[in-house]
Amino acid sequence: MKKTLLVFASSLLLFACKNDDKDNSEKKSDSKISSGKLTIKGTVEGMEDGVLELFLIDKDDVVPDTIKVKGGKFDFSKEISEPVHSVLREVGHPDESLVFFADPGEVKITTNKDSFYVGKIEAGASQKQFKELNDKIKVIMEPAQKISEAYMQAQQSNDQVAMERIVSEFDSLQSKVVTVVNTFAKENNNSIVTPFMVLNLSSQNPKNLEIVNISNAMSDGLKGTFYGKKLAEMADKEAKTTIGAIAPDFTQEDPNGKSIALSSFRGKYVLVDFWASWCGPCRQENPNVVDAYNKYKGKNFTVFGVSLDKSKDAWTKAIMEDKLAWEHVSDLQYWNNAAARLYGIQAIPANFLIDPQGKIIAKNITGKELHNKLAEVLK
Repeated sequence: MKKTLLVFASSLLLFACKNDDKDNSEKKSDSKISSGKLTIKGTVEGMEDGVLELFLIDKDDVVPDTIKVKGGKFDFSKEISEPVHSVLREVGHPDESLVFFADPGEVKITTNKDSFYVGKIEAGASQKQFKELNDKIKVIMEPAQKISEAYMQAQQSNDQVAMERIVSEFDSLQSKVVTVVNTFAKENNNSIVTPFMVLNLSSQNPKNLEIVNISNAMSDGLKGTFYGKKLAEMADKEAKTTIGAIAPDFTQEDPNGKSIALSSFRGKYVLVDFWASWCGPCRQENPNVVDAYNKYKGKNFTVFGVSLDKSKDAWTKAIMEDKLAWEHVSDLQYWNNAAARLYGIQAIPANFLIDPQGKIIAKNITGKELHNKLAEVLK
């Protein structure tokens, strides 16, 4: 089962919040990104005195600002160079965070100690756009919980037909979300929300997300922001691994320390399969990959497994348990696996089908779709 079924909906709903934004700005604006003084004033009902921490995420490895609450009130100000994705929470309670976008200017927050993450926010244009887009996604993904529960029931009874149907239902929801985000991005090429949401959605490996086009269309000002730069980096990797591109070569070691290069498979169809022993959806997909390998290995096809494991023992144990009888490599660097970074991997399982000339002809194909594609090219 894809990671998206259990993770995608919750990862977006995490950012839900009640918002009474007073800003009536137009969605489109010029290429200049606003900077200036940010002031946050708030009330925390049920907290007379306490300490909050605020993450203004405009760079990697953000150090939080500390905010004191006195008499249920708090006040904070800081100069910011761009609108920032912000996370506010009570110290010691990381699971109950209030998430919002802050433009230069004033942000007003009213929340409750016992339900901190659903606070009322009055903020600027970025927060308004973020809320409007997130609300649309929430409506689309409303059936996701029931779909997830149905999948778990089908999985327990080993009903493969039902599982495939349910995956298809979820993929349909995700496709609608992708369409909404693509449309928003095209209409808001100067909004910090655009690269943020595209990056967030891309971590679920969706199809038809127009990462390269969206990145190229960003205003010059947006391209210089933290999230704009992140999206540009991802778009560069996406362009190098798009369907039709020659697959970037890499070399890593197998469990016995032998170096194996992707280019050594030239002349064969090869499925480069990014996975890990600790990845539940990967292990669930492995029997399908095994079936495909056994069916087509005599027709100039193989699989090349790239593991994002940290433990060699866990990696090799999973290979044996899942009967993965093809070549495997890893540098045991977890998400910092060099090949995964080269290919811009944000979530696993992920894969790339490469033809005998080294050209990528499909990507992220699982379940029946994998078998259909192999049947098409290996006639």
